[in-house]
Amino acid sequence: MASKNKAVSEQPLVSFILPVYNCEYFLVETLHSILEQTYTNFEVIAINDGSKDDSLKILQKYAVLDKRIRIISRENRGLVATLNEAITEAKGELLARIDGDDLCVPRRLEWQVAAMENNKKAALCYGFFEIFSNDGEFLSKEIRPSHQEDIKRFMYLRNPIAHASVMLRKSLLPEELYNPNVGPTEDYELWSRLAVNNDFVCIPRIIMRYRINRFGIMHTRGHEQYEHMERNIEKYWGYAGPPAVRSIAEIRHNMSRYMHELAPYYLGPAMLEMVLDGESQLGMWAIKKGFRRQGLSIFFNTMFSSRTGFRACRRRLIMIARNILRSKLRLQSS
Repeated sequence: MASKNKAVSEQPLVSFILPVYNCEYFLVETLHSILEQTYTNFEVIAINDGSKDDSLKILQKYAVLDKRIRIISRENRGLVATLNEAITEAKGELLARIDGDDLCVPRRLEWQVAAMENNKKAALCYGFFEIFSNDGEFLSKEIRPSHQEDIKRFMYLRNPIAHASVMLRKSLLPEELYNPNVGPTEDYELWSRLAVNNDFVCIPRIIMRYRINRFGIMHTRGHEQYEHMERNIEKYWGYAGPPAVRSIAEIRHNMSRYMHELAPYYLGPAMLEMVLDGESQLGMWAIKKGFRRQGLSIFFNTMFSSRTGFRACRRRLIMIARNILRSKLRLQSS
């Protein structure tokens, strides 16, 4: 619970970046999840981006109760402008993202600060998360590759990092922060630029809960997001070049690491399924992009690495065969 007695540091290490737009139904719960963190040396930069509901009143109430909350209220300028303004205003070196309808677990900052302090070259820290409905119903647990070399390989395919789960190191951010010209994929586009020369670190635990909101970007701008993502993935291939080919021995070593590291969380098998499925898809994508030799090597090394790898590649081949058959049937019927 927020308290008037919370100490306010003149130089907090962490700045929570909290854009707020018409979040009155969820904002109280979000603020509680922030203010009840076990790590306490933080501030909250809450920007009310022209909300038309009672979001500002809720922020003002909690700012009285906890002096770590700083409010900026103005007309609506959109998410990218809001994020960039909040980063500019932030006093902290570490920037924790959260949206006005999502929730942090109590130890999120504690875990992420420790990870970032342990690796001064890390520009970004992410974690696992849960998805829940507007009504608070649990929907799924979402894990992501917890080795940076794997998360960067997944970025050849899609955006694997939940925006509201990240912590960024302000001093390693590029001069151009979030790009306003990439539609609702500003997060992936920034990760792409950061990934080339910086480390990423992962907290292999649930660190936040992501709300599926019918007014969110996935529902209101999903088609636009898909089109922009395709273009940004093309740029990422240009930044990073074709993915490296891993030998069968390297793949097996990677699998062994995951099984050992994630054993306490019973997530090893699920991680292997996801990573090897991603490798099979990556091989096919490399072939499609014109890197035929690398793509075939990635695919067949994955296939022969293990039973899990074989199943992943077989599923990929069956999917491709079905798509080809559907295309032929559509041509015949037209």
